[in-house]
Amino acid sequence: SAYAGKNIKEIQLILVGMDLSQKTERDKVYGLMDRIENLTRVQGQVENWLEPFTVYLTDEKDKNIDDITDSTEFYGYLRDFEVDTDFDHWEEEIVFDDDD
Repeated sequence: SAYAGKNIKEIQLILVGMDLSQKTERDKVYGLMDRIENLTRVQGQVENWLEPFTVYLTDEKDKNIDDITDSTEFYGYLRDFEVDTDFDHWEEEIVFDDDD
């Protein structure tokens, strides 16, 4: 978190132990993001990589995220997304279990 005086400027949420290749887990994240987005002072300020990753899959790989049921395939696409120059600003936000 970044602080400016007594006010919080930024909060980063780290999700551990979730298999985001599973739709039910992604739905939990989307639900959390919706609840945070509905807080008065953060409306329009919530960012996450799942939304642009979904667009990337559709536009670049011709895949619907909900049709990918194999976790190896899902995380392979996520690694591709992470290094794609159009989306690589998310690289620091996406941490894999085997990242050093």
